[in-house]
Amino acid sequence: MNNKVYKKKALQKVGFTLLIVLIYLVGSNLVVPGVDSQHLLKTVSQSLNLSFGLSMMGISLNNFSLFSLGLAPWMSALIFWQVLTVTKLFNVDNFSEKQIFHIKFVFSLCLGVLQSFTVIHQVQLFGGSSQLPFYVLCSILLAGLSILIWLGELNSQHGLGGQTVIILVTMIRNWPSSLMKELSGLSLNSQTFLMALILLISLMAFLYGVFVFFQGERRLPIKHVLLDEQFSQASYVPISTNTAGGMPFMYAFSIMQLPTYVLFMLKSWLKGNGLLDGLYDQMQLSRPLGVGVLMVTIILLTYGFSYVNVDYKTLAEQMKKTGDYFPRVYPGKNTEKYLFDKITRIATVSALFNGVVIGVPMFLSIFFPRLSTWAYFFPTCIIVLLLMKEIQVQFISVYHLNDYSPILGNKKQKASLFKFFGSRLRK
Repeated sequence: MNNKVYKKKALQKVGFTLLIVLIYLVGSNLVVPGVDSQHLLKTVSQSLNLSFGLSMMGISLNNFSLFSLGLAPWMSALIFWQVLTVTKLFNVDNFSEKQIFHIKFVFSLCLGVLQSFTVIHQVQLFGGSSQLPFYVLCSILLAGLSILIWLGELNSQHGLGGQTVIILVTMIRNWPSSLMKELSGLSLNSQTFLMALILLISLMAFLYGVFVFFQGERRLPIKHVLLDEQFSQASYVPISTNTAGGMPFMYAFSIMQLPTYVLFMLKSWLKGNGLLDGLYDQMQLSRPLGVGVLMVTIILLTYGFSYVNVDYKTLAEQMKKTGDYFPRVYPGKNTEKYLFDKITRIATVSALFNGVVIGVPMFLSIFFPRLSTWAYFFPTCIIVLLLMKEIQVQFISVYHLNDYSPILGNKKQKASLFKFFGSRLRK
């Protein structure tokens, strides 16, 4: 009976997530009145680097809509809070969950004002027009941001994937039209079909290999003081190959946009400053410097999320209290250093891989624009697979929450068990 309850709950979570996706799709098509942004959208769509970066922040590219800010300010606020938590500044550990949410929400609204200024002025810069004053447009965009944060929080509580679902939808929805546009320009013949088939099979095989690689884990043997030697030999501490998960991809683009927003505001106020104009231009994702900074950001975030997801200090402290230890490693600081070394080695492999997966296609898009669509298909597939895997893990954990055999089965088993213990007690 309990099994059916948890399975029903898992399916309800799927239905709730689909409802959130539907609301997001409707909101992303609610065009902000009085704004002509076709020139900006056309310019953005011509740069796949910029389009890809915006989609990674949950920003819709189809029109200037209610959800045009996406989730970038909220994701930046989450990073900001994570830094405060790790550094333990302002005694953030003593804050309640309600206070923490309010702080992150206010901080994201402040970043939203900064992003609104950039987006609205870029609409005017690229030949667009606006019949509404800035404060009205900014209020509409901030309202859309607040709705997205609310939807993401609701999905975290009652659905699957949290804000990740919005990122996934934004990434996936634009790809069918882009691929069909590229395929329509190819000449259909047997040679082209054969090459496309070989490339598709090779791509699928490579994606499968990458996906299997990231499902691996490093198992560190551990010794238990109060455990039998036979069982102690099978004990280990698992460390995933992809300790950071898909988080570095989601947050890197949001962090990357912050300096560009600041530079845009400065160059708007200090007009004619060649240094600011040149630096802002070079920091765009359509420039090698911007792509290089993004790669460094992804690598640093991979290390950061690896240390957060596998808290080596807490793990070492717990092992010291329980008396567990690694072979030939003293408890305490030596165990902490041992775990840090193992996590760093694994994180280095993941960091380099993540940087290459994003950086190579973006550089190809800059120097070989005709290959940009196909170059981006590979990292998009990897990121989508990683994020969907995390959602799948959440679903399975709920769906199979009570899938275990009861210790006491039928009446005969219970009666025999009670009879056995009863005879032992009488003796």
